[in-house]
Amino acid sequence: MALSDSELATVERGQPVAKILDVKEKREVAAFGIVRVQTPRPFFVERFRDIEQFKRSAAVLQIGRFSDPPRSEDVRDLIIDPVDIDSMRTCRVGDCDVRLSRATIERFRREIHWSSPRWRDEVTALARESLVEYAAAYLVAGDQALASYDDHKRPVVVADEFRSILDASHHVARTAPEFLDYLRAFPRQPLPGVESFLYWSKEKFGFKPVVSVTHVAIYTGRPAVTLVVSKQIYASHYFDASFATTALIDASDGGFYLMYLNRTRAASLNKLGGLAKPFAERRAREGMVQHLRAVKERLERDHRAAESRQ
Repeated sequence: MALSDSELATVERGQPVAKILDVKEKREVAAFGIVRVQTPRPFFVERFRDIEQFKRSAAVLQIGRFSDPPRSEDVRDLIIDPVDIDSMRTCRVGDCDVRLSRATIERFRREIHWSSPRWRDEVTALARESLVEYAAAYLVAGDQALASYDDHKRPVVVADEFRSILDASHHVARTAPEFLDYLRAFPRQPLPGVESFLYWSKEKFGFKPVVSVTHVAIYTGRPAVTLVVSKQIYASHYFDASFATTALIDASDGGFYLMYLNRTRAASLNKLGGLAKPFAERRAREGMVQHLRAVKERLERDHRAAESRQ
């Protein structure tokens, strides 16, 4: 990541460092960050498993973890934004304000009783049901079950996006090639030391809240290193794909280094005459610093509280 001596010194003082990495794909922003955390490495994993608490922030409006297999009860509290509900009335293949596949768009056109006074309730119910079915299909078939976003004239094949991102994930290939093989083959090639789960969330972003589904895989099969991958397999707005890798590496004198790399692709980064991407990169870098600082402070505070109770 080409950290300078001054950046390394900043990390050793316990402060986060973030930078934007060069990428070939114009639709992609890659943000890297590192911070030193003064807790045991397994403490991070313990907290991360409770994803609802770990991601708690003002930006996360709702969040929930899927059962295995996913059930309708998992999303019963999900509130579909009224703007998205109204958008479904005019949604067509190639022209839709919500990111959906052709099959899902046609299903909404076919199954909703648009003349009924309760059509908005029907849209909400079908949106929740579609998320559960999508999550369940992914757990069975992996990337083969991923959607093609057909909301615009140019479809986005989500599986192709992730294949491209994984091909460029040299950091994972160097650290734990067996984990990269697991991610490529999921769920057909189990790997000892891996635990995984799916969660859904509704988060503030841009002009519209984003409902997303994310696959988390935690790999503890290597000594002194833990790898955590978060793969966003669906997003209702903006994103073509988002893939984040967290590496936890033990420090020689206690604690661990938390290194975080987030790669996000969005068609909108090619718009506004090329101005959108620099703006997105600046926000990504600033957001990375804030995220790492918040994670460090929360982990160290919670660990001190846990020790005081013992």
